[in-house]
Amino acid sequence: MARSITPFLMFEGAAEEAMRFYVSLFARSEVKQIEHYKSGEAG
Repeated sequence: MARSITPFLMFEGAAEEAMRFYVSLFARSEVKQIEHYKSGEAG
């Protein structure tokens, strides 16, 4: 039985490094979308 998870992660700082780490833990995992706050935009 195949299962999937869709986490939602928010980080301040080393977010992309953390995503690469999490993706490395699960076979066939991938980052599908990254959104960045624009300069001056409230986070």
